[in-house]
Amino acid sequence: VAKSELVEEPGCRCDAILNAVGFAAEHFLETSTWRDGMGDVLSRLGQATQVSRSYLFENLVDPSGELRTTQTYEWVAPGITAQIDNPRFQSVPFREPGLDHLPRILGQGEIWYGHTRDFPEAVREILATEQTLSILLVPIFVEQRWWGFLGFDDCVREREWPAVEVDGLKAVGRMLGAAVRRQRVEDALRESEERYRLLADTAEDFINLNDRDGRRLYVSPSFFRATGFTPEEVAATDFRSRVHSEDLG
Repeated sequence: VAKSELVEEPGCRCDAILNAVGFAAEHFLETSTWRDGMGDVLSRLGQATQVSRSYLFENLVDPSGELRTTQTYEWVAPGITAQIDNPRFQSVPFREPGLDHLPRILGQGEIWYGHTRDFPEAVREILATEQTLSILLVPIFVEQRWWGFLGFDDCVREREWPAVEVDGLKAVGRMLGAAVRRQRVEDALRESEERYRLLADTAEDFINLNDRDGRRLYVSPSFFRATGFTPEEVAATDFRSRVHSEDLG
């Protein structure tokens, strides 16, 4: 597949790209979920690179085990046709002609870029329906697994991709992958804590949790039912010194 060159372009949008990357980093670090404001991140990246579209595709495995991908976020420049509601880009299998090369390239951690005119016919047909003249795709990995990709289309002119721009976009892809992983960990921890609390709340045994400094973190409802103490009393004193065997029946 013929590709345009990654170039060192003197007039590239270096400052704008760096500002957009910084904005993305701040977003992924400070928001409770990476999805909040994802559209703003794509908008900043799209405007900084002066492309026509910037977008995110997320991979999924269907019940049959087939790898598919779905467009979930998009920013478009004024006058450019949006593709976010295009059913062709919803749960589309990678085995389709024009997409079957992407797992081999993006799945190996490589970017994919070039001019539409230089690609095979199946790829040209897809990009022509979007009026895309040049494209760049950046893979996203989560825990060393290919999770999806960021995409950037130019529908106005054929363009080269300065190396500094590509490095910035790849950095955003890495940050997004890290943010997805962090949220997965936090969600799993929250779910585990909720299951434990449900179990503890319904247990008949007394459960008392303290931190390393002895501060009380949790007392099970069974303790209050058996002793008659209130949560306020327990919080205010060392209840263990007030519990006698006759209190526990």
